[in-house]
Order: sequence, then C-alpha cells, then structure tokens
Amino acid sequence: MQALEAAARLNGSLDELAAALAAPDADAMLAAESTLASTLDAVSAVQPATPAEHDAVLAAVARARATLARCRILGASILTPRA
Repeated sequence: MQALEAAARLNGSLDELAAALAAPDADAMLAAESTLASTLDAVSAVQPATPAEHDAVLAAVARARATLARCRILGASILTPRA
C-alpha cells in the first residue's frame, strides 16, 4: 500500500470512530474499532512516500493527528459523569 492511500484510509477510519463517539453509538464504535484495527495492520506495511507525494502525506498525517485528538476528547466526554 502506498503512503498516501494508507493515510487516507487512516483518516477515514478515525472519522468513522469520531462520528460513533459523537453519537454516542456503541455498535458504531465497535464497527469503527474493527475498521481502525484492520487499517492499522495495513499501515504497518506501507511503502515510503515518493518525493511527489511527500507534502500530501504530511498533510494527511496532520489531519489524522487532529482527528485522533478529537476522538480522545469525545471519548473523555463519554466517560465524564453528567450532573
């Protein structure tokens, strides 16, 4: 798998998880977890980015980091007791 494709798959998986956390929808979270796990398995065998796609991969990875931070915030909000 090419680096840009892997980054796009990772972003899609994290977007799916963020949507499930925002709902919150336990079934969707479990489905998103499965998708994310298979994506991470595939990412471990990624081919290095070519010079032509380097900037696009960096941007996609930055987006993935931002989405992961959003998932952490959404996950923490689910665990926070409500008054």
